Amino acid sequence: MTREATKKKRDKQRALKKKHQHETEEMAEQAARKKRAHTEATVAIVTLLIFVPFMVFGVAFWPAK
Repeated sequence: MTREATKKKRDKQRALKKKHQHETEEMAEQAARKKRAHTEATVAIVTLLIFVPFMVFGVAFWPAK
């Protein structure tokens, strides 16, 4: 191979490696976002399951005149 062909091949491999690295980082970020959203949804549901019965019993058994 000539020097130019070798250089083109090397540049192409570097570009592919950089592209793959970028795609991998993007996939990791998406997975982190999905996990965070799932955790937030779980926390919201648990909070509602605790808060709603507390409020209902509070209103039902509040001492009235």
